[in-house]
Amino acid sequence: MNLRLCNNSAVENRAAFAYNEKGLAVEFRGFSPRLGKAHMKRICSLLLAAVLSLSVFGCRSFDAVAASFVGLLPSASAAHTSTEHAHTDLSFAELSDDASELPLEIARTKELLFRIDAGELCGTAAQRNLEARIDAFHRLRTAASVAYVHYCENIADDAQRESYERLSASLNELGSLLIEAELALSRDPALSELYDEQTTAKIEKEASLHNPCVQPLIERERTLIGAYDALASLTVTHTGRTWTRDAILSDPSLDYETFLTLYRLYRHTYNERAGEIYLELVKTRNETARALGFDSYVEYGYAAYERDYTPDDALRLAQTVKRELVPVFCELQEGFYDATMRLGCGTFRREETLSSVRSAILALLPEFETPWDYMVSHGMASFDASGTRMEGSFTTYFETYGAPFLFTSWDDSYDMPTTVLHEFGHYAGYYLNGIQRMQSSDPLDLAEIDSQGLELLAVTQYNKIYGAWSDAARLANLVLALYAVVTGCMEDEFQQFAYRTDSVTTQMLNAEYEALAKAYGLYDMGLTGESWTEISHTFRSPMYYISYATSMLGALQLLERAEKDLDGAVQAYRTILMRPVGATFQATLRDAGLSDPFDGNTVSALAKRIAALCEAGSFRERNSL
Repeated sequence: MNLRLCNNSAVENRAAFAYNEKGLAVEFRGFSPRLGKAHMKRICSLLLAAVLSLSVFGCRSFDAVAASFVGLLPSASAAHTSTEHAHTDLSFAELSDDASELPLEIARTKELLFRIDAGELCGTAAQRNLEARIDAFHRLRTAASVAYVHYCENIADDAQRESYERLSASLNELGSLLIEAELALSRDPALSELYDEQTTAKIEKEASLHNPCVQPLIERERTLIGAYDALASLTVTHTGRTWTRDAILSDPSLDYETFLTLYRLYRHTYNERAGEIYLELVKTRNETARALGFDSYVEYGYAAYERDYTPDDALRLAQTVKRELVPVFCELQEGFYDATMRLGCGTFRREETLSSVRSAILALLPEFETPWDYMVSHGMASFDASGTRMEGSFTTYFETYGAPFLFTSWDDSYDMPTTVLHEFGHYAGYYLNGIQRMQSSDPLDLAEIDSQGLELLAVTQYNKIYGAWSDAARLANLVLALYAVVTGCMEDEFQQFAYRTDSVTTQMLNAEYEALAKAYGLYDMGLTGESWTEISHTFRSPMYYISYATSMLGALQLLERAEKDLDGAVQAYRTILMRPVGATFQATLRDAGLSDPFDGNTVSALAKRIAALCEAGSFRERNSL
């Protein structure tokens, strides 16, 4: 998120906004001294709502290829148990994105399936063939991840985008075929020692999620997501003039009332168009889920993300969060406005900030020096300013090279340090424990603690990073951490409603979203019933959001422990980061000495502890700049 609010600019009072690929980065410059605090807060609420309605606490971009078929493994005979991994000596510039062999590999895999089904190939000969195909799949998935980074560096290149989308679709097809082949071989009596009961059960589960029979539905879903993305060029007409989104958000001549009129017109039109697309997405995804044996896409999504809790568990957690945590979140909002206004006056330049962030990380985790220095020396990160680059941040893993890659678009705003901390948590997890990440379907909830946990542990080092703004940063980022929990529950509750309600309409969705915004304390911050269409995860990554809540409830426990036992908190984080193959979310938290987020007492105790810390001044904004 990037919300910059500053009241000492010489620029004439106006609003200047800029959207990014995954959300809306808002900058409000030059508040007039004549504006009263009440009016200021109304403006801040509007802008804050625009940002919060579109952003997530963490990765701002989602690499579908990196996430797809993460459970597709080499066979049991080739499985690794070590977490060590050879890291390439090549620089990023030397890595290949050549996936030209993909059509041939699809043909080879189809031939393999035909020969297995016909009884022409079986036993160890068939297994060796399959292993060769899986090795090729991993090479191609790596090439696709490299291609994705190249695309993100220049999203204005339509040809490159279309090429990547075709590559992604073909790779998904290959992955489904390989799972089908592995399922066939798991039933071969000659391979019974290789495919034990546990391995076979895992393959059967993968097959239930990835079946070639639903490929036409997946293609329809991809087309609908493309239509949603195309709404970035939507225009509206007002008083005889056609307005693009960017024109509304950047025109310095607009007075506040005219801006509001145009902004609301745009949002309403956007909601209508996006709503139509989403209704088709819901229908298509539910068809996919039912074709694969699930009641709805809700159950399919939870299974695909390898969660060890159910949708009903998540709804019960949501009720606890509304009752226990939302009041604390609402109480802190007043200070959040002031803190972000102060932080918005700061400038966090790249080289200085990276140096201070590195110093803060190494003060906590000296072993992170190796992955950080590797990242820098091998060019496995991109911190360039935006332009034609995708605005946002993500971390991906080039598995055949043993190399993570961190991508962000630098803008000197106050959230750049936390963005780097978040993404480097992912980066270090891949670097130090990459085989675990790629050899098992690593729970999303744990992957986000890698990132969010490092972010919150680093709060103890904010003097190194933020200097005079450290207190404001502590408060702002605590509120954003609570926001991750609140919105994680809210968005999941909303999506469960969407996928489980027969004949749902856009009007029904708008009404439900407004009711939820009120229940979660976000309506008074400016969220409306139409805001849901501006959250790209709802369209691109369905049923994803709850993991921001569950993982943050784990990360907040690390912060709580750090207040009294920093070494103990760091060791708990290490336990999570270096989890073994096959680790599950709730068991890993127990191993780290943390409480189960689905135990109602966990949220209640956390809410009371945060309130006490704030009352004691641990997160009070004390700077007078």
